[in-house]
Parts: sequence; C-alpha cells; structure tokens
Amino acid sequence: MSEPASTTKTFQEGPIYWDGDEGDAMFAIQSGKVKITKNIYGIMVAVADLGPGDYFGYMAFFEGNRRSATALAETPVVVEVYDRKALAAHIAAEPEFAFALLREMSHRLKQIDERVSDLVAKGRLEPEGAAGLRGGIFGGG
Repeated sequence: MSEPASTTKTFQEGPIYWDGDEGDAMFAIQSGKVKITKNIYGIMVAVADLGPGDYFGYMAFFEGNRRSATALAETPVVVEVYDRKALAAHIAAEPEFAFALLREMSHRLKQIDERVSDLVAKGRLEPEGAAGLRGGIFGGG
C-alpha cells in the first residue's frame, strides 16, 4: 500500500483561505510569500509573513476547527497541501518533519506574543484582551 501523498497547489495573489473557513488541510510553502492576518478587536493585524519552508493553516487543522485567521498570497504561491492521512504518512516516513513543524509552531508563538505585547505597549490593545489572545492565534488558522 503506497503512502498518501500531499498535493501541490498554486495560488495567485489573493486569498488562500478566509477566517471561518473549514480547517481541513495545512500547507507548506514551496515558493512565494503568504501573509497571515487576524482581526483583533477591529484591528487587522498581520500575525505572520511567511515564505518558502514555512508552514501555515495547522492550528485549525490539528484542532478540527474553522480557520481563525486569513491567509493571503502576496505573490504567486506554490504549496504542498496536507490532509490528515497525507500528514500522518509523511510524519511516519520522515519523523524529522514533525520536529520541523513543532519548531515552526514554537517560533510563531514567540512572534505573536511579541506582536501582542507591542500592541499593548502602544495602547492599541487593552492588557485584558491580550491575555486571551496569547497562544490562541499563532497558527494562522
């Protein structure tokens, strides 16, 4: 029995997915640039600027929820698309892939924590609101 493969997909400039869409896949960028944005209390915040080698869409994917952010292709983008079976097979075949994904998640958590802290410091976000955001939006939906 062969391993379920990821699929390759190309997106032109514009939305890859919207906040609220089904989270049935995650993505690995092969080429191009992707911006992850989140509406935080009416302020559109860029939570991540991504490029080749980065992953996105994993939070909703792992949690089985809807997307919590919007992913926009800033340039034409080529991605590997992983559904659950393809990701499980890829991790089984290449365990280092799981560690790379965890490193990405940890890095993204640190970035979003810094951005939320910056919004609080600039008075654009109340500290009480920030407490609920930390750790809740780092995966880009």
